[in-house]
Amino acid sequence: VARTQEEQERKRDKILSEILLNESPTMFLASDPDGTIIVASEFFIEKSGYRREEIIGKNHLALLVPPPEREEVSRKLEELLRLGTPVRGETHIVTKDGKELLLQWEARVAYREDGEVDFIYGPAVDITEHRRVEAQVRFQLLHDPLTGLPNRRLLNDRLEQALASARR
Repeated sequence: VARTQEEQERKRDKILSEILLNESPTMFLASDPDGTIIVASEFFIEKSGYRREEIIGKNHLALLVPPPEREEVSRKLEELLRLGTPVRGETHIVTKDGKELLLQWEARVAYREDGEVDFIYGPAVDITEHRRVEAQVRFQLLHDPLTGLPNRRLLNDRLEQALASARR
């Protein structure tokens, strides 16, 4: 009876894992400690524009992260492997068609029974549109809607910054 219950629990866990991986609107990626992608969620595949076979087995830094951001991402992942505590970041990825998406992500480590790192995994959320809207609102707040020229609020802000700088 205990064995049957264990089998049912394993089956349920497998089904739940597949649902989370394939039906969640969150991007998910897992790689081995060297950065070779071993799992990518369906939503990640869809957003990146790559086919699954074009991603699995490839290094995530080389394939997805733009060169100017690779060092920072690599540093964060080294910190993750060294300390074992989750790390967070915001990183662009380049889709198959060359478009850049800004992702907010968190990475964690999964360990084998012997205590060695098995793989790195974590979710990511596309915040590209959110950041675009933030920039647009910030611009509208500080510029005249008709001319696009800086408004009185921006002038006052810059004047206060200059006065504060002069006082130092």
